[in-house]
Amino acid sequence: MPVKDVLEKYDGRRKPGKPREPHANPLLDTRYIRRKWLDVPYAVGCPRALMDIYLPNDGEGPFPVIMFAHGGGFYAGTKNDYETYPPLEGLKRGYAVCAINYTLSGEAIFPRQVQEGKAALRFIRAKAAHYNLDPSCVIGWGMSAGANLVAMLATTGHEHAEGLEDDAMGNAGYPVHLDACMIWFCPTDFLKMDAQLAESGLAPAPGEEHNGPRSPESLLLGQPITDAPE
Repeated sequence: MPVKDVLEKYDGRRKPGKPREPHANPLLDTRYIRRKWLDVPYAVGCPRALMDIYLPNDGEGPFPVIMFAHGGGFYAGTKNDYETYPPLEGLKRGYAVCAINYTLSGEAIFPRQVQEGKAALRFIRAKAAHYNLDPSCVIGWGMSAGANLVAMLATTGHEHAEGLEDDAMGNAGYPVHLDACMIWFCPTDFLKMDAQLAESGLAPAPGEEHNGPRSPESLLLGQPITDAPE
């Protein structure tokens, strides 16, 4: 079923839930990176849609890009915490790193996060010359919830995905595909997560079941995932 039709089917039944208590990770120390731009807005009308752009200390560029999306269960996390250390290793290998924040589930529900991810890709390509980036090589990298976001971008970038794109966020007309992606510990089928835990001999804490109404996945969709299987 096309995304647009799925969203219309559940229209009026979805709403953001009460935000979960966020967890805090240690923050990055990026003082060693000489060329950087922090908190660059990349999507119109999205206050949390900010990007940190890092360039290698050496080299003329233009630099191929790693676009990184943090984890945090869709309800927490930030682009400047320790999760971004692994992608920043790319600076040593001649890559630029564009680390993004995206709207969390307590503020707006799916597909807002994917729309912002696509806006980030358009921004990178539209502003490539200004930031000395190579628009012909944009690699997505995400962890956990960010991996889900990157996987969505990687599998829907070859054509206009109605319902997942909002050109009003800026830089309409620029490509939104990824040239490669790396997804680390990515949730892909939300409805199977509890069963997969059980198969591994594990169990979620009471009240933390993925199929429950307060799970990170249910908060992302704006209703229990069992009520919205599509």
